Amino acid sequence: MMPTNSTVGMGELVEDTAGGRKLSATVDDDEKRSEELGSAPLGLVYSSKEDARVRWKLDLILLPMMVCTYVLNYMDKVALSEASIFGIKEDLNLVGQQYSWSSSIFYLGYLVWQYPSSLLMQKLPIGRYFGVLIFLWGLTACTTAFTKDFATLCVNRVFLGVFESCMLPILTILISQYWTREEQPLRTSLWWSASAVGSFMADAITYGLSGSDNSGSKYAVWQVVYLVFGPMTMFWGVVVFLGVPASPSNAWFFSKRERDIATDRVLKNHTGIKNTEYKWNQTFHNLTTKADLHLFISPPVIYVNTIPFGLGMSMLSSNIAGFTKKSTASVMMFLGYCLGQFTGPQFFITHEAPQFQTAFKGFYSSVAAMIVLEIVLL
Repeated sequence: MMPTNSTVGMGELVEDTAGGRKLSATVDDDEKRSEELGSAPLGLVYSSKEDARVRWKLDLILLPMMVCTYVLNYMDKVALSEASIFGIKEDLNLVGQQYSWSSSIFYLGYLVWQYPSSLLMQKLPIGRYFGVLIFLWGLTACTTAFTKDFATLCVNRVFLGVFESCMLPILTILISQYWTREEQPLRTSLWWSASAVGSFMADAITYGLSGSDNSGSKYAVWQVVYLVFGPMTMFWGVVVFLGVPASPSNAWFFSKRERDIATDRVLKNHTGIKNTEYKWNQTFHNLTTKADLHLFISPPVIYVNTIPFGLGMSMLSSNIAGFTKKSTASVMMFLGYCLGQFTGPQFFITHEAPQFQTAFKGFYSSVAAMIVLEIVLL
């Protein structure tokens, strides 16, 4: 008789054979009781088929929601570039470096809200918090259509940055909450690659809008772009608010047994599921850990290359234990992300167009620094 594999809670592998059950691996009891790892019934036994069913539910329900969120996020990100083609600079009388500043200032709001967001992610149901901010960033995108000058555009962009600041950290946290360490890199790559889909959709929709007859409309094409993208995001915020659970233990798409299995699967990561207490000692540990500091330094110089950035997010979700430490490391990483995004547009100096010598020097310097950092990480 061929053995069939089953899993017992907290990583005990049991082989069912004709001679009975054989215990082949265990995890210490103190790890089983770790409050930051959540709770699943000790001694829980489930088959590989049950494990696969839980994984498939996650891949078919939660992962597509994450992908769609990033698609819409990227559409909103590139909307300013689309608007620049269809007259926003002329209509708002943007001169000199003002367009570059309107792009950079988005990341000021993104930067400022990173730390408060990490606290709120820990205190509030993550799906509810995520849904509210998605709705608000969609609403803010709508109001971009009614900005009148550089000042009002900058204020709008700052608030847009605040509301979008939760997106990448929460997607990273969700990956660590629901998928095992081995499953995380592929799922991270899938939602991260949605940026290409978002860019394609934004271009396609904008092209369609620009080809329509707007002669009788009081709105310019760039305004219509925001008035289309914004409501789409607002609707999706409601979907996320209702659809993304706070943790595996209360996921609406699981049965009671499947919730226990889903919780047990990620307990073996030893990186935490959900904890509402913010632990300052873990924050200080982040600030003195080489790997976490690398996550902070690397985004400004490696964001020119999306593959290492995606790998960095996968490392964040799978290699850092404890909800507070993971949240803090996430903030550190995306602070670096904001710094890179904030300074990048300033290398494109108006009077250097179209060669933009300073921008290319900055690009090549950042690539060189990226190579050095990746070697250091080895």
